[in-house]
Amino acid sequence: MELHSDIRAKIVMIAVSVTVAVYACEAFLFWDPLELLGPRPHATFDQSNYSDVVRDLRAKGIEAYPVLAAATWFDSPPIVNGVPMIPLSGVPHTVTVMCNEAGTYVTYQSDRFGFNGPDEQWDKRADVALVGDSFVEGWCVPRDRSFGGLIRRVFAGTLNVGYTGHGPLAELGTIREYVAPRRPAHVFWFYYEGNDLQRDLPREMESDILRRYLEPGFTQQLQQQATALREQMRRGFDSRLTRSEPGGRTSWLPGELKLRSTRALVKRAMVREVSPTRAVRRYTDLVRILIEAKRSVEEWGGSLHFVYLPDLPSAIGESDSADHDRVLALVADLGLPVVDLLADFRDHPAPRALFPYEEGRHLVETRGLHYGPAGHGLVARRVVNAIQEASSRRSPRVPETLD
Repeated sequence: MELHSDIRAKIVMIAVSVTVAVYACEAFLFWDPLELLGPRPHATFDQSNYSDVVRDLRAKGIEAYPVLAAATWFDSPPIVNGVPMIPLSGVPHTVTVMCNEAGTYVTYQSDRFGFNGPDEQWDKRADVALVGDSFVEGWCVPRDRSFGGLIRRVFAGTLNVGYTGHGPLAELGTIREYVAPRRPAHVFWFYYEGNDLQRDLPREMESDILRRYLEPGFTQQLQQQATALREQMRRGFDSRLTRSEPGGRTSWLPGELKLRSTRALVKRAMVREVSPTRAVRRYTDLVRILIEAKRSVEEWGGSLHFVYLPDLPSAIGESDSADHDRVLALVADLGLPVVDLLADFRDHPAPRALFPYEEGRHLVETRGLHYGPAGHGLVARRVVNAIQEASSRRSPRVPETLD
């Protein structure tokens, strides 16, 4: 009996010691004197979360919503007239809280379909359409300094339907839903090497609704259902906001009891390898999607262009762009004109200056960085030049302000 008591006591001591050690490690990582979790943000960097920014704006009487990626709705899609739908844009006609990578949140007034463009773009003839993810949406600069806004200065009939979190399938859907009715002469498909193939495409292929865009002619009728869909999206987010609590922390205890910093370090150290079979499937899926996009655009007499956007590590030469050559080879086989921006970024005298690197360097490991004003200007110039060459006509001179 005494032996059992002695064993129990030792077990308790071991358990207590391990628990104390784990939480001592968590406390060390919370203060992080060695910056193991990465550089610290500047003192003036706004670290509020999206929900709290939305709450603050609503407290001022401003109807605000955050960006809501298509994946937000995969598990519980809005139901319109008894039909589940996957939105491919944000909440229309609202102040949209977009992003913060330079220290201050950037917002915009969404148009009638929930995109970051002037509402009147839908009343004009569309000559150019920009399709892609958050880079095309304009993260994280004011609209007039995004490459969409800069291109619109030269070509007034520029339709921007880029949106946060879009991968290839959502982009194909965007062409079908919003671009095809406008029939522009030039459609620019922006491919971001940081996540389009590795993360976004596999996730989208799990959506029964998004996969249907591979069927010629399939549409969810998102434009026609915009008003009803808007109400369902508002209710869906408002319900989540009500269930959540404000994110401001008055002490380190709540998050650290959950070992937040320790789990973040372990997650960062884990390397996920992609099997050769899965990698081949992703390339195959990408080709299928691009073939259907090309067919859709050429059906109305338009031309599909492919734009390759580099991520930060690749642009500054800290990592190889593993998919670059293979993706562009596949695109060349499809006969698509290409705007490859990798060399433009790498050959720039100060590649980091094309990103909000100094302000957002602590975000690089977890969220990545989008382009700053200089990066947007570089993209705009290349795309404008491509349009001018493809149009075979004299276009307005590219303004110096694109710099």
